[in-house]
Amino acid sequence: MNFDDIKDRLREAFQTLSGRVRESTAWNQLMEKYADLPPQGQKAALAGTGVIFALFMLMIPSCVFLSSMTNITDFEDKKQLMRDLYRTHREASALPPPPLSMSGSELQNRVQSVLSGAGLQPEQLGGVQEFDNKPKSSGWIPKSLDQAGVAVTVRKLNLEQIVDIGQRLQRMQATAKMTGLEVRAQSEDPHYFDVVYKIVAFNLPPEPAPKGGAKK
Repeated sequence: MNFDDIKDRLREAFQTLSGRVRESTAWNQLMEKYADLPPQGQKAALAGTGVIFALFMLMIPSCVFLSSMTNITDFEDKKQLMRDLYRTHREASALPPPPLSMSGSELQNRVQSVLSGAGLQPEQLGGVQEFDNKPKSSGWIPKSLDQAGVAVTVRKLNLEQIVDIGQRLQRMQATAKMTGLEVRAQSEDPHYFDVVYKIVAFNLPPEPAPKGGAKK
């Protein structure tokens, strides 16, 4: 269908509508009242009709413009939201994986490995024992965290060794932290010290199993 056919159909539809309006009783009554008006009244009626028609014609593009502005605003908001979601997804993807949990036996093995690399003599090693840190936990540690603690006893250390071993233990695992340090000078030689390092591994609790389970 070309443009001429569309134009002809619109013209026919307008003529049909115009004919129906002119045949209606309301139109005839309105025309009779218009004919009874004085010339000035007829001019005023025509002017008023023209103003109303002009306002109506102006309202159409105004409504279209306002609707377009609303659509543009909605589009910009959604585009910014998509950008924020993409940036958040990209930042979340770049995060390192969470550190693995560490049991008490694993913590003991890591501590033993640290002590082996510190160059200590066998008589300086006092042992590594597990202890429960939860009763002594401060209020800032969530109670939901699983804790595995070990007390590391080392004897006859000088000040440099105390600092070196403490730093090694502090850096051996991201989730393991030193929560206590006891230092006692030796009675035989006060230049050397017996030290107890308290190391605690904080682990996230296991994820709860899904409720209900699969239906058979």
